[in-house]
Amino acid sequence: MRILIGTILAAVVVGYATPLCAMNHNLLKPWKNPPRCSPPQTPLFAFFNRANSDFMFKNGGKKVEIWCQAGVRTASGLSWSLHHNQINKPFCEGMAEAFAGNVFRIEIPTADLKPGFYDVRVKLVGLGYDRIALLHDAKSGKARLEAPVGVCTFGWKPDEMPIVAESDNRPKDFDAFWKSAMDEYRAIPLDLRIEEKPRTFTGEEIDRYNMECACLPPNFDPAGTKFNEVVSYKVSFAGPDGGRVYAWVARPKAEGVHPALLVYPGAGTGGRPRPLDQARHGYVAMDVQVHGLDVECDGKAKYPWYNAPLDTFSSEILSPKDLVWYNLYRRALRAVDALAARSEESTLNLYTKKRAQN
Repeated sequence: MRILIGTILAAVVVGYATPLCAMNHNLLKPWKNPPRCSPPQTPLFAFFNRANSDFMFKNGGKKVEIWCQAGVRTASGLSWSLHHNQINKPFCEGMAEAFAGNVFRIEIPTADLKPGFYDVRVKLVGLGYDRIALLHDAKSGKARLEAPVGVCTFGWKPDEMPIVAESDNRPKDFDAFWKSAMDEYRAIPLDLRIEEKPRTFTGEEIDRYNMECACLPPNFDPAGTKFNEVVSYKVSFAGPDGGRVYAWVARPKAEGVHPALLVYPGAGTGGRPRPLDQARHGYVAMDVQVHGLDVECDGKAKYPWYNAPLDTFSSEILSPKDLVWYNLYRRALRAVDALAARSEESTLNLYTKKRAQN
């Protein structure tokens, strides 16, 4: 068989149906009961907007209205602050209007908003203490004290953002810079290697692996499961810095045509789980460690500027090539080549699943 790579579709998680959303939880850690939200989200707050379920406010208006339901009923109110996305310092603050049922309405004036993405950070007031027993630890049974705060991100006229609306806002050498970067990298032979003997997982084994290693519940989507057996193994290919780039591959244990799915990690430098559930949903899936570390690493590696303060950016970095993100991006893009090279296993379009740091 041969692989036909058509348009690379950036599959933003919120655009998928619920089962594929669940496959977004590709974390190398056990599934816990009760399940945890990924920070900065917390089960204490649920945000919604009746007209814009995706929180993309494209058509303007005098205000952005966001509703919040809190999981604690003893608070006397809800304060909010408005931030540029991922920036700690707020530029607007206020108090939400309270309704019955622990529901609050946040109204954000838009007169000074420029097209872009913003964070609304909320905090319950009047509790009488800074931390509450939100959830209980599954092992110890003891309550974990957590600050009653939450974050909701929304887009304001995102289609009018300069980087989207006008390509002239990019540096003049933007395309040439990245073309040169990838030409240089692709001059290095891919050298794709299978690093271990392929291993077969049955349905029960997939469930057990998901519970122990992939932060997933057992067979959460039985209607979407297409195969009861999958094959998985570790691969590596040449990195841009003389090292290797490691990834897990998983595919249905069946002949035929299967779509390819490339899974990128979220923030952090930890190990990666095998994409077994993606495989039993019918994909030839590759989960790649884009930091140049092993997929079985412990996540303790540190990089300059990786965890720099959100409000700052160092002027000491003289070239984009000095940033960890430079080779991270090149590894991520070369992973497309590596997955395409598994031509005996997959065909159809290549889908990519975007994550937070991509």
